[in-house]
Amino acid sequence: MVRIQSRIAGKSNVFLAGALCLVILLAQTSTAQLPVTSLSTLTPNGAKQGTEIEVTVGGGDQETLTQLVFSHPGITAVQKTNPQGEFDTAPIPVNNVFTVTINADVPPGIYDARVIGQYGVSNPRSFQVGTLEELRDPGNNHTIETATELAVNTTVTGVADAAKQDHYKVDLKLGQRIIADVVAQRIDSKLNATLVLYDAEGRELANNTDSIGRDALLDFTAPSDGSYYVALYDFVYA
Repeated sequence: MVRIQSRIAGKSNVFLAGALCLVILLAQTSTAQLPVTSLSTLTPNGAKQGTEIEVTVGGGDQETLTQLVFSHPGITAVQKTNPQGEFDTAPIPVNNVFTVTINADVPPGIYDARVIGQYGVSNPRSFQVGTLEELRDPGNNHTIETATELAVNTTVTGVADAAKQDHYKVDLKLGQRIIADVVAQRIDSKLNATLVLYDAEGRELANNTDSIGRDALLDFTAPSDGSYYVALYDFVYA
């Protein structure tokens, strides 16, 4: 998750036959473990206050998931369903997909999310609620030429592909200050984020890594009017 915020003149605009075998089998049975529902991913893993989004969950032993629950009562989820067919007695649930609603009064912050299914309640994963407009990363912006255009005061949610850079284009005015903040480690991601900012000619003007733990934060003031490009990649798998 990347947040692009703008500040001008220092002022924020947002922001495993017989008795022996039987003994062995009994021993194995006593140490066997039942499956346990686990939650590894939420896509997307955040949203703006007062919005409704579709979230896909991933993990292990997620057979017959029935609920996605959050640590704040103002964040609720209903499993997505397909229309009821002619011979169905009820709408058909869509595996691992939920419609999540974030009330407008939910404070910005990071909340726990868990799934519930046949094998119980999962471990928690982080879900962030913010105040900025949200944009899903398209996944095809790996060059400056295909950079995703962003307005300032925008949050981008997505997945950083291994050995690739994601590029974003921001148009700025002389003296306009922006802060690009990668929220990854803070929401359980293993990404070791690096941010690099280029001008329209491809010259590197600024870069940052490991600013807040493994999360990168870049603070930049435009030296002139023009288009600037922010590149994000994993420092470990670049």
